[in-house]
Amino acid sequence: MTIFVILLILTALIQLAPSAKIMLKLGMKQISAVVCTILAETSPQALPLGAACVVSAIKNRFLLQNIQKNNPFELRTSLCVLSMEKKPEAHEIARKILETKPLAVCLSLFVWNRPLLEKAAHLIKKQWKNDGIEGFIICGGPEVTADPASFFTEEYILSESEYLFDFLVSGTGEKAVPDLLEKVFSPAFNHHNLTMDKRIVYGGETDHDVSASPYLDHTLDPDEYGGALWELARGCPFKCSYCYESKGSKKVVYFPMERIRQEIEFFAEKKVSQIFVLDPTYNADVNRALTIISLIKEKLSGSFFHFECRAEFITTQLAKAFASIPCSLQIGLQSSNEKVLALVNRPFNTKEFKRKIALLNESGAVFGFDLIYGLPGDTLAGFMESINSAVSLYPNHLELFRLSVLPGTDLHDRAQDLGLVYDVKPPYLVHSTPSFSEQDLLKAEKTAQACNVFYSQGRAVSWFVPVVKLLRINYSKFFEKFSQFMEFITVSSCPSSADIENLQKDFITAQYTEKKLQQYLPWAQDMISLYSALARYEADRSDTLLHLRYKPEALMDVFALDGISFCKMNKQGKYNVPASKLIL
Repeated sequence: MTIFVILLILTALIQLAPSAKIMLKLGMKQISAVVCTILAETSPQALPLGAACVVSAIKNRFLLQNIQKNNPFELRTSLCVLSMEKKPEAHEIARKILETKPLAVCLSLFVWNRPLLEKAAHLIKKQWKNDGIEGFIICGGPEVTADPASFFTEEYILSESEYLFDFLVSGTGEKAVPDLLEKVFSPAFNHHNLTMDKRIVYGGETDHDVSASPYLDHTLDPDEYGGALWELARGCPFKCSYCYESKGSKKVVYFPMERIRQEIEFFAEKKVSQIFVLDPTYNADVNRALTIISLIKEKLSGSFFHFECRAEFITTQLAKAFASIPCSLQIGLQSSNEKVLALVNRPFNTKEFKRKIALLNESGAVFGFDLIYGLPGDTLAGFMESINSAVSLYPNHLELFRLSVLPGTDLHDRAQDLGLVYDVKPPYLVHSTPSFSEQDLLKAEKTAQACNVFYSQGRAVSWFVPVVKLLRINYSKFFEKFSQFMEFITVSSCPSSADIENLQKDFITAQYTEKKLQQYLPWAQDMISLYSALARYEADRSDTLLHLRYKPEALMDVFALDGISFCKMNKQGKYNVPASKLIL
């Protein structure tokens, strides 16, 4: 009888999936799954929202099933987050993941972390083999969604029936990953004979009415990241060729307002200082955008918000609403050349764009532009002209990027026809195009870096145009000259506001001296000093002891924007500050 029972048990073990065998062998009623990602940096913008949403969905699914007593085991899920800033090595990542003794590891792959996580996956598989454990590695994220088949090439095959990544999730993971975990941990499941196509799981649209919030279930704590990344919708109705959304459904799925209200209350309770809104077309639905701003004014007046917006959807009412709360808008300009934008499926009307931006300037809203250099059909001269056009609209900041030819995008599919030469591995940066040489791209890169330091980090918008106007030079040429200036001095990798202000003054002094404009230097330097101090105060309420030649109220008047007229009107010294007076 005893032998018969043993035989029955052995037969059952043979029929069970490897993970289930291990559970029985070890007497495990609780198994562990880890969702891991590596951030580009530790900041609210780089917060691991996607990975956290998957963790929340797993928690929600298995908690409900445990309550209903439909699950034979308890699935314990954790979020493992590292940052590229700390330069983690593959063995450190693998060790951290394996600390919880997981039987399922879910990796979220992005451009910046793919090579590192692939190395870590190899180490995890090796350790499992040494320990006699058959776990599962599930891989998702933008890199997988872009081209899942690329993960089944020779370098990802470990043996005849074993792959580095057991399963790939293309698209959203909130439903796909819990479904997959249910499947792989079922007694009847055996993955060894699965073909490649059976290992790819396509995530459909998330049912946002039932999806769990990673903030409300405490998977994510904004305090750990200095703020929050807040998702209000998914999808984009546009098809810009360089974007991951270029081949999507073009459908926007909005999160329910009740969830949004609860998250606003949570942020208010936590006193979250800054919130980055993850919605590429926040203002596409103007009424919804206004409703959310109204809720923010009511509940979160102490938080600073960052929105991504489309210029074409800006209205007078919406511009005033943005100006009524502490916030900044980021608007994708990419290029001022309509023909260049047409090549990447981005319709653009110069006149209408300027009209919409004027509404923001009239309301006092804070905004910035994105520009991309290396786009098909663009040139170095064209990129420089885009900078000139952008600065003329008085953006508070500019973000300038080299084009990345991302797998899974329409641009990637057309790259060969367009003559694009680019890195085939992350970050997929373009090296040259038929109209934008490698040398020209390097020049554009240096100009972009100079613009970032002098204009954006230097918070120069209030004084930049009138001060540079006297030099009779266009804005892009000015930044080009500043990039050359920086080559001969030592600039910190992370300069302080005061450091940048000194750089600005030194460079302006050199340029004014070269053009024999020394008589206007006191005005230019005072404009830089005053507005830099005001920007610092607005940013962090820090005080600055100012030594000004002119009265601050005079410098802040509209007539001070014309340096020549201002200095002529002050010949009698009526705007001058007494020599002994310091203004705080």
